[in-house]
Amino acid sequence: MEYDELVSLWGKFDNKLNRLEELNTTIIKEKLIKNPKRKLNFFKYKTIQSMIIFPLAILLLISPNIIAMNYDWKFFLGGVFVLLILAYVIYINIKTYQAINSLNIGTDSVIESAKKSSSIKKIYKARYKYARFNMPIIFVGILLVKWNAIIWELPMIIFITALFVFLFFYNIIVPNIHKNMIAKWTQEIDEFNEYM
Repeated sequence: MEYDELVSLWGKFDNKLNRLEELNTTIIKEKLIKNPKRKLNFFKYKTIQSMIIFPLAILLLISPNIIAMNYDWKFFLGGVFVLLILAYVIYINIKTYQAINSLNIGTDSVIESAKKSSSIKKIYKARYKYARFNMPIIFVGILLVKWNAIIWELPMIIFITALFVFLFFYNIIVPNIHKNMIAKWTQEIDEFNEYM
């Protein structure tokens, strides 16, 4: 073999090696990005779900009372409470969805990804900070709207009290679960960015 043939042969092997390195990098990148993207899609789904289901559930809960009801000050005060909290829930879910949707895992730089992850954490922190106030307010609002339809006997009072206690503890426990999920998710994004 002459020198020129060896150079062309080594050039072909060099090109093959470069393509294999690119292929391996792509495969590893797809493997590493799979879990954070799945969690990102889960958070998008949960945001859309709470944006739609929460207002619908409240509307279905109070709609029989809107149709066949004597309107008094309790009804209107409860309606104001419910509408304020529903407006806030829809607003914060839209803001959360926009923040989550702006995060492009794999294409954003490390700094952009860190900034966007930080803003998502801040939004969730604000959500759960105000959730401790939102649930009791909407609970009182629904009670006021349904006041005339409720038969105030001991079993109903116990049920309403138990429901309030359940929702209160739910709003304490669930934010911690979500904080842990978001922390793991952002850690996976950071690990991905460090690798790439």
